[in-house]
Amino acid sequence: MTWLTNALTAVARGGMMAHAILIFGLLLLCGCSLGPAVADSPFKANNREWHFRAAHTGERAEKNEAMSSGTFELSWYPIDRVAIRGEFPLYRLQENPSSYAAGFNLGFRVHMVEFARGSLFVEGAGGVLYGTKRFPDRGTQFNFTYHFDAGLSLPVFDTTRLELGGRFQHVSNGFIRGRKRNPVSNMFGGFIGIAVPF
Repeated sequence: MTWLTNALTAVARGGMMAHAILIFGLLLLCGCSLGPAVADSPFKANNREWHFRAAHTGERAEKNEAMSSGTFELSWYPIDRVAIRGEFPLYRLQENPSSYAAGFNLGFRVHMVEFARGSLFVEGAGGVLYGTKRFPDRGTQFNFTYHFDAGLSLPVFDTTRLELGGRFQHVSNGFIRGRKRNPVSNMFGGFIGIAVPF
């Protein structure tokens, strides 16, 4: 059991990245342990979807940092209720002055509870972004990012679903220019979007 104690101690001391890896792993483990999807579920194995989402997250008021994004996403279900996702976000980085960025994220979604072609879901994704200016101000144009979401997927038309929920988003440059040039942003907010199978 010493190895388990040592592993848990390393995660506890490992900072945000170690915590993110642990959360990703736990969510994926939960998704793989769920039962099969219901009969007419849109979340069955081998289904595919595209999504468009708008999101906004912000730091504490005294930091004056926020991100707005529009994201095109593609999802594929290798097993019932668990989707692998590619995200292509465009960001508006709101600081003084504001700037813009583009990025790519890879992640997954787990539909924890299904009901009438809808669901409660959790998801996580991580990737990179490159901006027209440094973000935050003392940071760099290139950054790493990850986000965790919890949301609701509701049918609105025959095959189209409305998605909305809350988000935590982390942005930092991973110390690529040293500790003094890595002003971390941890932001909270929400999203709304649509999902359509193809």
